[in-house]
Amino acid sequence: MDGLLIGAPLIVVVVGSLKMLGHFSWYPLGDFLVMGIIIGLSGILFIRRGQFFNLRLGLSLFAIGWLGFKEMNFGNQTNKEETNYNYLVPAEGSPAPILKIQPIKNPSVVPERYDFSQNKWTMVNFWASWCNPCIQEMPIIDSFYQQNRSKGLEIIGVTQIKPNAGGANKMNQSLEREWSILGLLNISYPIFLDQSGDGVSAYGAEVLPISFIVDHTGNILKVGRGTSGTMALLEWLDEQLE
Repeated sequence: MDGLLIGAPLIVVVVGSLKMLGHFSWYPLGDFLVMGIIIGLSGILFIRRGQFFNLRLGLSLFAIGWLGFKEMNFGNQTNKEETNYNYLVPAEGSPAPILKIQPIKNPSVVPERYDFSQNKWTMVNFWASWCNPCIQEMPIIDSFYQQNRSKGLEIIGVTQIKPNAGGANKMNQSLEREWSILGLLNISYPIFLDQSGDGVSAYGAEVLPISFIVDHTGNILKVGRGTSGTMALLEWLDEQLE
C-alpha cells in the first residue's frame, strides 16, 4: 500500500510533465480524476496511520501530487497567452496571409485557399485540443456565431495536425480527439485543418488561442490574443453588427 501511495502521485507528476511537453492530452475528466486520486490516496494515508512521520509523508505526497495536477491543468503553452507575444503576428490593417485549409471532417481533400470575400467579416480562431482556454471559449464563440451568422459574419476555427508527426496512426488519434471535442461541445461553426502549418506560421499562431477579424477585402481589422482578446473581438463585432 505504501508503494502505491508513493507511486501514484509520482505517476501524476510524470503524466503532468508529458502534458506540459505536449505528448499527452485529456480533457476535461482527466484533471478531476487526478485531483480525486491525490486527495483520496493522501486521505487514506492520514486515516490509516496517523503517526507524525506518516502524516508528514502524506502531506509531502499531497504536495507532489498537487504540483502534478497543476502542471496537467495549466502546464502548457497557454500559460503564456497574457505575457509572451514575441512571435510575428500580422498587424491590424495589414493584408491577411494566405490560408490554405481543409475541412477537419474530410482531411483527405486538397487544401484550398480560404476566400475572405465571401462575407463582410470573418473571424479566424486558431485553437488546439490540448489548449484548455481554447476549449473553454469555443461554446461562447459558437453562441455568438449562431446569433449573428445571418448578418454577414463568418467564424472559422483552424487547428493544426501535422500528417508526418508520429505517423498515420498518431494523426488519426489526434483527429479523433478533435472530433470528440467538437461533438461534445456541439460546435456549429466550420472547423478547418492546417496540415502544412503554413497558416499557423503566417498568422503567428504559436501561443493559443489567437483570433483575427478579416474584412471582405482581405485586410486584418482586429487581432485578439488569449481568451480575453477573443472576448474583446466578439464585443467589437457585436457593436458593428447592431
